[in-house]
Amino acid sequence: MKYLFSIVLICGILWAAPAIHAQSVAAPPPTKGKAMQRVKEARWAFIIDRLQLDEQRAGRLLPVYEAYQAAKRDIARGSLQQQLKDKPSLNDEEADQLMDDKLDRAKKMLALKEQYKKEFLKVLSPTELLRLQQAEQDFALKIQAERQKRRANR
Repeated sequence: MKYLFSIVLICGILWAAPAIHAQSVAAPPPTKGKAMQRVKEARWAFIIDRLQLDEQRAGRLLPVYEAYQAAKRDIARGSLQQQLKDKPSLNDEEADQLMDDKLDRAKKMLALKEQYKKEFLKVLSPTELLRLQQAEQDFALKIQAERQKRRANR
């Protein structure tokens, strides 16, 4: 009888173990895509609030702003790839080429800002455009502070 009770007890534990384990496992963290989407939405809400835009003007600004952000990401993506190549073992020729590439990306970014200034001014006043730029910087600082806070809590 003792033997039978032990077998039933072990079978019960083995049967319940997956359910107990499933309950103890926390929900998986959001995927990178979802997290990036949330940041994008938060940035947009932050900008709309800062500029105090109504729905109509925000709707006209959104496609211009998203195109600008996409173009900035394309330029920055090239920068990230170069940083991955940036090693202390570069020879002088490679280092010179790397510096030229960085200057080229800076020129592209400046040209992009000049191009989109005209596009933004079709929707915003010059004062609002300056406030948009300040809002972007403030949001970036806010994100950076949040990251540091999360790293400290680990």
